[in-house]
Amino acid sequence: MLLFLTLLNPAYSQNQAIDSLQQLLNNHPQDTEKIQILLELTTAYYKANEPIKAIESDSAALLLSEKLNFSEGQGDAYHKLGIIKLRAAEYDESLKYFEEALTIRTQDQDLKRMSYTNINMGVIYMTLNDYESADYHYNEALKIGKKLNDTVSIGGAYINLGIVSMELANYDTSIARLNKGIELYKIIGAKRGAGDGYNCLGGVYQDLGEYDTAILNYQKAIGFYEQVKNVRGVSAATLNIGNIHRRQGNFPKALEAYQKALEIKIEALDKKGQALVFSNIGLLYQGHGEYEKALEYINKSLELNKEIQISRRVGQAYTYLAETYTEMGEFQKAYDNYIRGLEILQNLTAVKTEANILNGLGKVKLAQKEYAEALTFYQKAKEKDVGVLLILGETLEGLALTHLGLKNYNSSEKAALAGYKISQELEILELNQSLTSVLSQIYVIKGNYKKAYEFEKLHKIYSDSLFNSENIKKLTQLELEYAFNEEKKQLLADQEKNDLILQNELNRRKLIQYSAIGGGILFLLLFLNVYRSYRRKKKDNEIIQDQNRNITMAAAKLKASNERLSELNSLKEGVNHMIANDMKQSVSSILDSTKEEPTELTLQNINRTGTVMLNLVTNMLDVQAFEEQNVKLNKEKFLLMELIENAWFQSSSLSDLKSLKLNLEVPKDLELHADIQVMHRVFVNLLINAVNHSFENETISISTSLANNQLLCSITSIGEEVSEDHIKKLFDNYWESVESEIERAAAKGLGLAYCKMAVDAHSGKIKVISQAGKITVELQLPH
Repeated sequence: MLLFLTLLNPAYSQNQAIDSLQQLLNNHPQDTEKIQILLELTTAYYKANEPIKAIESDSAALLLSEKLNFSEGQGDAYHKLGIIKLRAAEYDESLKYFEEALTIRTQDQDLKRMSYTNINMGVIYMTLNDYESADYHYNEALKIGKKLNDTVSIGGAYINLGIVSMELANYDTSIARLNKGIELYKIIGAKRGAGDGYNCLGGVYQDLGEYDTAILNYQKAIGFYEQVKNVRGVSAATLNIGNIHRRQGNFPKALEAYQKALEIKIEALDKKGQALVFSNIGLLYQGHGEYEKALEYINKSLELNKEIQISRRVGQAYTYLAETYTEMGEFQKAYDNYIRGLEILQNLTAVKTEANILNGLGKVKLAQKEYAEALTFYQKAKEKDVGVLLILGETLEGLALTHLGLKNYNSSEKAALAGYKISQELEILELNQSLTSVLSQIYVIKGNYKKAYEFEKLHKIYSDSLFNSENIKKLTQLELEYAFNEEKKQLLADQEKNDLILQNELNRRKLIQYSAIGGGILFLLLFLNVYRSYRRKKKDNEIIQDQNRNITMAAAKLKASNERLSELNSLKEGVNHMIANDMKQSVSSILDSTKEEPTELTLQNINRTGTVMLNLVTNMLDVQAFEEQNVKLNKEKFLLMELIENAWFQSSSLSDLKSLKLNLEVPKDLELHADIQVMHRVFVNLLINAVNHSFENETISISTSLANNQLLCSITSIGEEVSEDHIKKLFDNYWESVESEIERAAAKGLGLAYCKMAVDAHSGKIKVISQAGKITVELQLPH
């Protein structure tokens, strides 16, 4: 299921962020800038998994905002508190803070922020199964998106609204809304969003039982995900396809899909996803009657969820274990696992799952004929009133059977009739069969033989239908497994046949080779006697000729080296002269700026000028170190996302000048094994280069992917196209493009040269692609 969440703004390395922000706070005046620092510190603490400190920092920002009557700061502080509480599953508190934020932002008519808050409120109401409220807030976000003409927001709102309609079983509305979102995403080329839309659309058709259409939409989703290398999306859609095959009783195809999804999750180091696939494989084996296998995979899921601390999934895993033990007739183990799951999920407002667990506990006690305890559990399940007919039908079935066991015939009749009405509406054969049996028994006891006869006939019809359905399912399953096994046998037979043919061919070739070698040896012995005398005479002449050639080549190389050295010295002198002039102008500019009362603009100019100077000097020193082979790599593992965010922060004074944005498509947990200091300089240079070549108000995009133990990283900016001749020289030391003064002042031909040296030192590759106004630098590094 797709839910669009407005998360805290991305932060650079948490520890560095916290330290630097704390330093900024010291002796900082009580102004709006201090509020922004406190809010950034809230984000850093939150990402460092320190929620208490995050709340303290946010509360300080809120108090200062109220004191200064700074409404934007108040709204942001309330919004961040809402997100912290949302992640802690404290939904009532979260809603309270979001409502405060929404009130303030509405008063300020801050449409963009109003949209974010509405979306998050929609998420909470979806979690609480309050679909009407979720629909309202997503619609508000949609209205704002239309006012702002923000296609991405509009498309996202339609897809969220489609999910709400799906949960309400308004499938026609859901399909219409999802298709609107998909079309908008396709128009603007947002392939990941289109993939998410098709994935949700597959879920709708799956609920409708239109499995072929569902699979078609899941396959479309996979197509879009593969285009943007979104492996998580591919895995999720593949998992959904496996679930459909499981529902259809197609064990081989379901297992094949699950194993493919699992391979993707393992390659992406996605433990959360692995745990989900393990639980699905466990349920597959459970439905197939292979209970030991089911327990094995569900326990794998349980251990992983414990490791990554996802409480809801831990509780769900205990429930799956309990269901399996119930099928095995091990009722005490089933009861113990249901209780463990219930204890966890009661604290997470997982009402549907709680009701299912209570029904499961009732079923366990009913099987043991402990009717009083069974009745207690079924009554608690009914009190949950989750609004899901299937769950209510199962609860009423349990109540009917329990009251029958307790000889409360009127109560049993009432529950059975209510449950039968639901089971007819949902067309659930198992429920119909069970409840008609209960009603037939009750009417026999009451002496109403006419009704008893009617329900007994219905019971027989449902039993026959269920028997036929099960038989058809079993026959289909056997046919599929037979076909699967026959296909495997044929493949093995073909392989053995091919191996035999290959071995015979190898033996034939070996015989030919041995014959050729024997004849060759005889011929060689004869030839050597003749050739040896000729070779002796020629060898002396060749030695003399080789010496002459070596002398000539050495002289040519020496001449070329002298010419290259002279050229490099001239280039270095010219470049050093330019750098000195630029630094002189920069220092003069800084000194002139300090003569007057400093303004925010003056400080920004000083900061930008200083950044340029620092980068020039650093690049000169770094390139010289590589040229003199004084660089020793100190490789370690680090998070690539944090390094990139830190590099962007360092170049922010230049990017802010052009109002540039950064779009990151980098997994937060993606690690790189390299020299962190060297790679930091690489990304600083590449980002500054991207900033300098970008048009104003554009977005710089960074995306990554993994393939064959290689990390591929692309940095794309939108600006003037670079010619092929320039691209060939970009990585040469001291070469610079003179097409514009901006390029001349920023690069000096050293930044990209350093990047090339650094990447080569890591056994990687770097290249530049310029096409249709997009300039992309591609890095390939060992992973």
